[in-house]
Amino acid sequence: MSTTPTPHDKVLTGPALVEHETRVSVLRGCEFFDDLTSAELNILAGFVELRAFRAGERVFLEGDSATWMAFVVEGKFSITKQGTSQQPISVTREFKSRILGEMALLDGENRSATCTTASVAKLIVMSSAEFDRMSHSVPGLALKILRDIAKLVSRRLRVASGMIVEAAS
Repeated sequence: MSTTPTPHDKVLTGPALVEHETRVSVLRGCEFFDDLTSAELNILAGFVELRAFRAGERVFLEGDSATWMAFVVEGKFSITKQGTSQQPISVTREFKSRILGEMALLDGENRSATCTTASVAKLIVMSSAEFDRMSHSVPGLALKILRDIAKLVSRRLRVASGMIVEAAS
């Protein structure tokens, strides 16, 4: 059992407290976390960071190693995959309360697509290391988040399967 204090074990003061409260507030505004309690949001805030992007900025590149996933707080994102003609093919556009990079976090594989901002954007980022740390220190919360991610991935797979069937018809 780890004796390292977790964020929810620490007493925060000054700028660290303000930063933590900002993360809690941002998490509270993200639909993905609607089913979490205030106490769970407070704990989760210790495992994430906020990142801001300008319009047109690359978030990650297809084939890159992946060490984090992100929850969209604000902005629009273009997700593309490299086509056989070397031209990128638009796969989807992601908006508020969606997830980016969850596949790589779950399976440890390289990024399967390129993500670029289509507007000014803000993300809640969780690294693989922080997710693992949360899994050990707060397993119930990690399971809840993992279950919600699995539901999202399942919905995406159902949509992709439907598109394949329609294209084959």
